[in-house]
Amino acid sequence: MPATEPERPWTKEQLNSDDVGKKVIAKFIQENSSSEFIKANKMGGKVDNAAKKPKDDLIKMFEELFSSKAFRDEEVEAKVAAEKEAAAAATASTGPAKAAEVVDEGPPKFSKFLLKKGEKMGMVPKKGDQVTIRYKGTLEDGTIFDNSTGFAAEGKKKPLPFKFKVGLGKAVRGFDEGILTMTTGEQCKLTIEPEWGYGAKGMPDAKIPPNATLIFEIELMTVN
Repeated sequence: MPATEPERPWTKEQLNSDDVGKKVIAKFIQENSSSEFIKANKMGGKVDNAAKKPKDDLIKMFEELFSSKAFRDEEVEAKVAAEKEAAAAATASTGPAKAAEVVDEGPPKFSKFLLKKGEKMGMVPKKGDQVTIRYKGTLEDGTIFDNSTGFAAEGKKKPLPFKFKVGLGKAVRGFDEGILTMTTGEQCKLTIEPEWGYGAKGMPDAKIPPNATLIFEIELMTVN
């Protein structure tokens, strides 16, 4: 059946009062939202984990659910589930052949040295997350080729925060993969082999020679 709009269980005044807790708001959102809405707002998983978000964020999400009418459609959800089951069955039936196509790339082509531990309850980024970082990139001889001010000549200054979506190929692979292992608040040094850096071509415009090993000092500030 098509998605139908549920009745609003609380007024705005009730939502902002102590009578309505975060957990019941989170549960309502999970039970009544489309899978796309839940994914976009990172509300999947156990309700206890979803309820860890600030109450103001949950209220904003609740209001957005009703304004966008992104409600759960049981018919669509059932169709998607059926398609996933069919795909899984097809993969299982051709498992050996599929496994033969997997290429073993060997160990990661970067090493990581921890300079400062991350926050105890810090966030670890996933592919597609926007991260805020500070970084400085040098060659093995100490030459600075880049930092988050954008100018190698300013390498002695503390780099400014820089934001980008990690894991989507917007940076060299070793940089992307290394940040995906970090926790907010962490500082580390990544030593990246040429294969996961600029490779045999290097980057002449940035004065990075062919087959150069890259060294980045990175601070992961936030994950969104």
